[in-house]
Amino acid sequence: MTATDTALKSASTALGAGTIIARSLKLFFRNFLRIAVLGLVPMVGLQVAGAWVAGVILQAIGPANDTASVGVVIVYLFFALGAFGLVVATITLFAYDTLERSPRPLWAYIVRGLRFIVPILALSVFCGILIYIGTAFFVVPGLWLAAVFSMVFPAIVVEGTGLTAVGRSARLTKGYRWPIIGTLLVMGFITGLMVLGVAAFLGLFISGVENAVGGGAWLLNTGLALLVGSFLYAISFGLPAVTTALIYARLREIKEGTSIADITEVFA
Repeated sequence: MTATDTALKSASTALGAGTIIARSLKLFFRNFLRIAVLGLVPMVGLQVAGAWVAGVILQAIGPANDTASVGVVIVYLFFALGAFGLVVATITLFAYDTLERSPRPLWAYIVRGLRFIVPILALSVFCGILIYIGTAFFVVPGLWLAAVFSMVFPAIVVEGTGLTAVGRSARLTKGYRWPIIGTLLVMGFITGLMVLGVAAFLGLFISGVENAVGGGAWLLNTGLALLVGSFLYAISFGLPAVTTALIYARLREIKEGTSIADITEVFA
């Protein structure tokens, strides 16, 4: 197929948002516990690392120093964006491997994500800042930039593109950015409803357990809080990541004729 034929096919082929959303939900619920682990472990790990670095800054400069306060805020933001990127990248990779064959051990996905931690951290900050600035200007530019950058993490962990993932994402999403925005907004709405529902249910459950056991059971309370966190992380980060994986696969199928089986061979 020539480049002209590929362009004509891309122009006439729909993204298939409804199918992507339905398949994302199916894959997510079938693998919820695995996704919960992949969401919780990197998030907690980077948060602990961020807290340690912030502590080092405070000890070195002094807690009363304004420079130290600014430094701590920057560190937390940096690690928060990095944690988000690592979680999305890790779950995206897991979603690929689950589409056509049995998933690998969970540690393999975390190791793969950590292998590309530098471009993930760098592009999390870079894209996050640009999207924030774009959103500040009447929201629409931010949504458009979010669509442009939406395939950055899949490109990093699946193709190993590194910092060139921005250009790769821009090329893949060209001609499909508004359908991508629509798909992600619908999935974001579904995700928000699920987070609110699960949080309310688990909050009532924890209150019932505390009333039954007594407020002194701090270990039980800590365990329940961890459980709630893992569920909420799985939903709020996992579901959008799975959707991103399927959009990426669909874009490659449309523009390059690459099947899921071909894509997952990159991780073999």
